[in-house]
Amino acid sequence: MKRIVSFLFLIFILSNCSFDNKSGIWKEESKIKKKAEKQDKKKNLKSVFEVNKIFNEEVNLIPGKKIKIDNILKNVAWSDRFFDSTNNISNVHFSNEKYVVFKSSKLSKHHIKPNILYYKNNIISYDHRGTIFVYSDLEKKKIFEYNFYKKKYKKFKKEINIVINNNNIYISDNLGYIYSINIESQKLIWAKRIGIPFRSNIKVVGNKLFLADQDNKLYCFNTLNGKKIWEFASSLTDLKSKFRNNIVVDTKNNNLFFLNTSGELYSINYLNQAINWFSNLKMKSLKKESRIFLGSPLILKNKHLIVSNSSSIFKYDALSGSIIWEKSISTNLKGVLTKNNLFLYSSNNLLICLDLNDGQVLWSKNTNKQIKNLYGKKLYNKIKIISKISIVDNKVFLFSKEGYLLTFNYKNGEIESVNRILKSGLGNDPIFANGYLYSLDNNNRLFQFR
Repeated sequence: MKRIVSFLFLIFILSNCSFDNKSGIWKEESKIKKKAEKQDKKKNLKSVFEVNKIFNEEVNLIPGKKIKIDNILKNVAWSDRFFDSTNNISNVHFSNEKYVVFKSSKLSKHHIKPNILYYKNNIISYDHRGTIFVYSDLEKKKIFEYNFYKKKYKKFKKEINIVINNNNIYISDNLGYIYSINIESQKLIWAKRIGIPFRSNIKVVGNKLFLADQDNKLYCFNTLNGKKIWEFASSLTDLKSKFRNNIVVDTKNNNLFFLNTSGELYSINYLNQAINWFSNLKMKSLKKESRIFLGSPLILKNKHLIVSNSSSIFKYDALSGSIIWEKSISTNLKGVLTKNNLFLYSSNNLLICLDLNDGQVLWSKNTNKQIKNLYGKKLYNKIKIISKISIVDNKVFLFSKEGYLLTFNYKNGEIESVNRILKSGLGNDPIFANGYLYSLDNNNRLFQFR
């Protein structure tokens, strides 16, 4: 009998503990569970953020990995600001002796914009007054100059883009003009005015010329007579950044890729104007609060299309528009695509080599740290801002605005040399032709390096 009473009493106690909220026993357990769930959520949110945070690590070359780059290209011309229709040159020829072969006097008393081209042994450039000039590399003198603008526009500061094709110079400006000059006849071929400032690089394929205006409208003109063939209006942006509309062309598949200042990326068949695919880079940025799109020029090699926004690098399949990989690397400079790799210089001073197939970081090196360790803080303070990255004669070249040239081993990112090639500073993005390096300094003097 006592056992039965004890058993019934135990059941009564347990039932009160389980179902009576006033006891607080299971209420506390519930609180603990909720707290644990919140902590798990925080951990998950933290892990997502850590995956997407901007890459800022030094990585030594992964054992067993070999970096392969393209053979050296011995080019004789540089007729496009970004070399050719793909905005990419994998490995350009340069004797790399780094001594001055020739230095000119001032080419203009007005400021020359950072864009020079090389075509049939001539240097072609312009100043902010809109004067286009051709300088003979063989004769070491100007052979002609041309100013398209009437008196009322003479003093207006010109923002100009140029490209050369079949002995013709094609020029667009921030007044809404586009025109063509023949180098041999030294005469104007045609001129058109749209009325809206142009704001992009220019590409020429056959008799078609492509460019875009500041309202993100893409145009196709006939190179022979300047007649407009078609136009395509994309989304406007109300805020202007340093980024300019950028265009690359896949001539094999007749496709044009257009990245506008709203962060919209279009693939367009330039023969029938059909949109192949579309992607919004601004929506993919980590910096959601920013209304201004920032990126770097497009790069194309075969079906590999490299695109960037303020916080990430993307590799797209150029034909399908699918994103193959994304890497949280911030850069303002156009990288270099080689056979199996992508070389970048990041906003946090990392020189980086990525595997082109999967985006894996094969090595990354902090250039500032290397300079300080090997050359001291004094030299590091003089070099300042890096403005261009190139693969030259099987080496990685970095150019600084202060006129320094830094060379690195492409296999591991180790620094090899630092030379100041222009004491008065770099006046433009250097170009290469016939094994020489050409650049202007900040005093508008042309330098030729061997």
